[in-house]
Amino acid sequence: VPFISVDDVFAEYEAGKSFIFLDARPSVDYNLRHITGAYSIPFYEVAQHFEAFPKDVWYISYCGCPHAESGIVAEYFLNNEHQTVGILDEGYLVWEERGYPTENGP
Repeated sequence: VPFISVDDVFAEYEAGKSFIFLDARPSVDYNLRHITGAYSIPFYEVAQHFEAFPKDVWYISYCGCPHAESGIVAEYFLNNEHQTVGILDEGYLVWEERGYPTENGP
């Protein structure tokens, strides 16, 4: 699974590119704060949520790093016929530190 830097993903986000953020962290973390527009798909529930996501979309999986949770989600997607999946390299905390868009709540 390719790792894509926070700054590169944000540049694509700002340019209006079409992709979906997958927050692989536990739901409690997602509910506190997450990347704007992200979907909660906790790494330990990926099989339960997987079918809700179409195969012809670009996905960026993220967690708090070091990639353990986001890697599980991204690999599951790749192993189940999704070809366009990446991992936010520096993770959620760097995204937030940079002041990139985040939101509260479920």
